[in-house]
Amino acid sequence: MSGSISNQQTVFVLAMLAYTACEFNGDGESIARQTQPELLRRLKQYTPQLGAWDVIWGPAVYVPTGGSKTVNAMFVARQDDLLIVSIAGTNPFSIYNWLVEDFLVVGLVPWGPTAPAAQIARGTHYGLSVLETLTQPSGLPGAGVAVVDFLKSCADVSKITVTGHSLGGALAPVLALRLAEIIAEPNWIGKNKPVIHCQPHAGPTPGDAEFAAYYDRVLGPRTDRLVNACDVVPQAWDQAHLTRIPELYAPRIPACLEVQGLVFTASELTKHDHYTPVCAGAPVLPGQVEPSRISADRGALLNFFNQIPYQHVNAYFELLGVPDMMNPFRVLEAQALGHLREHFPGIAEKIAKQIRF
Repeated sequence: MSGSISNQQTVFVLAMLAYTACEFNGDGESIARQTQPELLRRLKQYTPQLGAWDVIWGPAVYVPTGGSKTVNAMFVARQDDLLIVSIAGTNPFSIYNWLVEDFLVVGLVPWGPTAPAAQIARGTHYGLSVLETLTQPSGLPGAGVAVVDFLKSCADVSKITVTGHSLGGALAPVLALRLAEIIAEPNWIGKNKPVIHCQPHAGPTPGDAEFAAYYDRVLGPRTDRLVNACDVVPQAWDQAHLTRIPELYAPRIPACLEVQGLVFTASELTKHDHYTPVCAGAPVLPGQVEPSRISADRGALLNFFNQIPYQHVNAYFELLGVPDMMNPFRVLEAQALGHLREHFPGIAEKIAKQIRF
């Protein structure tokens, strides 16, 4: 990669750029058309850091029937013989996103015949199904072609890296594994056989112990899993990590009954599913409790929740040494504050000070 920042930093920025689709409203086609010029503008702006990248497929956006918020978004970018498949994380404005793909974790779904004993979360399975069938409207690169079929048509490609953040950090490993399986098939008809890599960030656990073992055999050596030690989201949903959550910010923020209760409920609901992280032995990023997010006039519960958005988003930019100007959540935060000021003018600023990225 030809920019001024490292390959790892570049992939992280491309992962975060998938959130651009969350800034717009409409149906899937409308949001895709609104997203494309803004995505291209940012890629051009970041050329000194990232090098030159071409969007060769997408952006493709999924919005449920009757909805107006992005639930899933994805694009493929190319530089020389390298491809990046970038998957958006949770849209903070989409209740559907939260309820289905994030929290539909009770009960698992079989992975498939390549690993009959392996299972993944229902929400993750649903998200993968969306990504595998997602297409974009006419006039956008790769229009009308699903991502796997498009990748088969790409010539002179040596490496494909699948990446995402948050929900995208759970979906990236399952899509990468699916691609690796398809490319390994004897009847693969693609123009070449690129090597699949994965760089997920801040993702919750997508599947059970059998899935994790299968994933690690196939893609473990080619996966760079990036997790902030102080990020709540990657602690879900395996039992060992869930139980750490109440004390995650101790002693600066002591455990409180409300968080303990939430964790106990999550643990009871998922304890029979044997969730296990992929690449569990990967080193974690050395995140620290952010003192500016702690206030003596707030109780432990508010101080705890005030750490979460910072640790889940901004801390990764700092820990990876990526300029904050590339943080798409600055735009989303400003939009959220604008909505608060419009609909709740009396309490907007107070809420913004309590919980912010």
